[in-house]
Amino acid sequence: MISLGLFSGFIGVFMHLAGLHLPEGYDKEGPPLELECWTYEVEIKDKVAGDIDVSREQIGPQSYRYEAKSSIRHQMVIPIKVFHKFSAIFERNLLKSARVHIEVNGRSHTDTKTLYQGYHVWHHSNGKSWQSIQETIDYSSILFYFQEPEGIEQVFSEEDGTFHPLQRIGVHSYMKISPKGRKNVYHYRNGVLVKAEIDTRSIDFIIRKV
Repeated sequence: MISLGLFSGFIGVFMHLAGLHLPEGYDKEGPPLELECWTYEVEIKDKVAGDIDVSREQIGPQSYRYEAKSSIRHQMVIPIKVFHKFSAIFERNLLKSARVHIEVNGRSHTDTKTLYQGYHVWHHSNGKSWQSIQETIDYSSILFYFQEPEGIEQVFSEEDGTFHPLQRIGVHSYMKISPKGRKNVYHYRNGVLVKAEIDTRSIDFIIRKV
């Protein structure tokens, strides 16, 4: 599903080059302290168009690595194949690093990095200059898969480096609104995401937990 071993090595090298320390208790060669994985199906116009594999790995006493990897195919004017990979490390419930990589038909579309260093969060997108974010981050978009956002009023987008407002719209249901006005709705059962309705610029789709 996801090559956690290869990604562990990448994180170690990447953070070393960035001048950061690995989270307390992290052992890139040892097995994870705890690993959970599950899958979502992606539906476009009532047809399954792909899937999303997600994982949560404990890598230290208070450190977790989250990953979501998807592959989606859809026929528009031409066939479209979209590959997403989101990854993030949280330590003591705060975001320490994140990476988003998106390809469309085999070409890089989005490549962003987020790093916490000192007292600042830094976000870097598609080769542009690093921007400083003057606050800590306790909930980012990848956590939608793993943790119901009870009491959360804003969500950090690892993709665009901004905070999106979040509203509770029902029992265990929430709506996130992007700066461009696109609305995603998330539904939970027992604290785990079971369904989401995603509004993108070109394709609307639904994801369901398998």
